Amino acid sequence: MKIQIIRIGRQPTWELTQLIEEAATRRHSISIEDFASLNDISQFNDNGTDAFIYRSTSLQSPLAKATILNSLQAKVILNQAQRNLPFAAYKSYQFHTLSRHTSVPIIPTYQFQKVSQLKQAISDQTLSYPFVQKINFGGKGFDVNLIKKPSELTISDHRIPEYIYQNFVPNNHDFRVFTVGGQVLAIIKRTAPPDDFRNNVSLGGAANQVTDISLINQMIVLSDQVISCFPLHIMGIDFIQHSVTGELQLLEINTVPQWQGVQTQTKVNIAAHVIDLCESLAASPARRLSAIRQTYLDHLNSLTSYQRVHFVSRLALFDILPDLKYLPTPAQMSQAFFDQPKPDISKLYQSPPPDLSAKKFSAHRQDLLSNNYPHLLNIHRLFEWASISDSLHHQNKLPDIKAALDKNQLTEYYQPLMDNPDHVLKLSSIAINYLYFLANANLLDAKSAINLDYIADLMARDAKSPASLEPELIIYLITHAFIGESKWYQNLHLPLTDTSQQLITDAENLITQNFFQLSLDCKLEFLVVCRLLNYSSPLKPQIMSEAANSLSDLDNFIIDRRNTSNHNSRRSFNASEHRNVLYCILQHYAPN
Repeated sequence: MKIQIIRIGRQPTWELTQLIEEAATRRHSISIEDFASLNDISQFNDNGTDAFIYRSTSLQSPLAKATILNSLQAKVILNQAQRNLPFAAYKSYQFHTLSRHTSVPIIPTYQFQKVSQLKQAISDQTLSYPFVQKINFGGKGFDVNLIKKPSELTISDHRIPEYIYQNFVPNNHDFRVFTVGGQVLAIIKRTAPPDDFRNNVSLGGAANQVTDISLINQMIVLSDQVISCFPLHIMGIDFIQHSVTGELQLLEINTVPQWQGVQTQTKVNIAAHVIDLCESLAASPARRLSAIRQTYLDHLNSLTSYQRVHFVSRLALFDILPDLKYLPTPAQMSQAFFDQPKPDISKLYQSPPPDLSAKKFSAHRQDLLSNNYPHLLNIHRLFEWASISDSLHHQNKLPDIKAALDKNQLTEYYQPLMDNPDHVLKLSSIAINYLYFLANANLLDAKSAINLDYIADLMARDAKSPASLEPELIIYLITHAFIGESKWYQNLHLPLTDTSQQLITDAENLITQNFFQLSLDCKLEFLVVCRLLNYSSPLKPQIMSEAANSLSDLDNFIIDRRNTSNHNSRRSFNASEHRNVLYCILQHYAPN
């Protein structure tokens, strides 16, 4: 494989030396190229280069950089997003983009055309001393100043448009999240040297590996939103933590990050991951599709604790986990579900419900849960933990749950749901999972237990309900009823009765009628349920073809490219975990 690195000058930095050495161990050819002028492009011969790794050029203009990247002919260009997002390195662009499209906490950021405007912002206390003056395009802490008093404000009208301004966030450190291929590889804490407010390692800041799992999960979730907006192959995402409130806020995105400090502290071989990515993206789509399972298993640490458990448990339940070393321990299971290794079940039941907006629930589902079923998600999470613990580790957690919570607490929402079938339709999988959890935990008498006949009756009675206008919710209701029947994949062979045939046909018809309005996740889950029923759907070739043509530009995982569903924005490695584990199951049992 032939790789070329584009950077300023040809003298290798520490990072480039790492890349050259890693490529050499794999017998790849690697060289360094710079472009001092756009005239160099016409004379440049790529000589069959397979992959370009873009770091920097002597040309500073975004247009010039985009022109260079557009002119390169190769299977792979790491960071080709610099071509599509030529202003990605500008901090003002980063903040404005993320504030519009994500819920990532952003430090309020201001730009001015004249010094008088800055002084007015100080006068009306939009900015207060001390505040930060930072060059809009730059890195490594260069030209970043803490303005503590008026006499330090020496900027001119000529230069002020080049800077951004932020109120100083009191902090003891900040964090660097390092990503390759959209996957979080490492997180370090950076602490400023004495007599400096900048935490950059390049300026002498101390670096330490982060071990707080809760904090790691927070940064993974926030980084995932950043990656969705800025799909860069190699990226550093910096967060600062308020020393009083503990809130994390985005500090900036580094589009050409150094990684010596990260690698030294975490022992993660960043160069190896970069060369892996070059090899992977240069492979055929068929090889990339076949590598999805291993890609996720190799990057489990990039996922949140819950996503790790979800991915690994589904492979294990379908008996396609290649190695038991991937199984989470009981303590890791509890950490994933409850953010603590030894859960206090009674406290968990009473704890505030999770942020429903963060879960992308529609407004009417948020209101329904908050007003009518405030403890439902907490009970759901307890039962899910018990079910997966029993399946993976043969540890029955139900006695613990029943000892901590009385039957009335666990069944408190059974009758309200039975009395309001429209609530069941609107809450979809959440309601059906809960009802099946109660039945499988023997908390209902045989006459009251949920079954497929109830679901079929619900569909028949409420076909004209407003909720039925949301076909995805109805399909998830049906598929999760079958998952409940399987006792969460403990039984992989369900009988194809008249009732189950009717329900799977109902789902099939809804998918046919609304194919491109539905998420790929929904369609793949339908096929997994067909697998449970040993039912061959005529939709299978179309759905699997869509999946096979939905590979991410970043790496070996499937995104939702072709549908108008609201889920279509979930294009990152983490946000794609659900659909990819479903695809892995289907690929294993029916690769074609």
